Amino acid sequence: MKANLPQNEPLRLARWAKLDLYAELRKAGQGRPAYILHDGPPYANGPLHLGHALNKGLKDFVVKSKTMAGFDSVSYTHLLAHLTLSWRGFRDAAVLR
Repeated sequence: MKANLPQNEPLRLARWAKLDLYAELRKAGQGRPAYILHDGPPYANGPLHLGHALNKGLKDFVVKSKTMAGFDSVSYTHLLAHLTLSWRGFRDAAVLR
């Protein structure tokens, strides 16, 4: 089976951009009870590993399930890991010892 990915992928991406399904979901969810998942950065407490991918997949599953259950659900990813990383930098530099 040949998928012709180099030819079909740009067509698929253009179709998805044209449909703008996320905007439709956000519009349909207005007025429903809110469900907000605040997600932190995956790399703040150590190097990336397979567990981070599993964690993101599970969180995506929860948000989509809540949307299908009638909530206005959204996931916010916070990439502000500078506090943890700064603490680690000070610790490693023996400043706090």
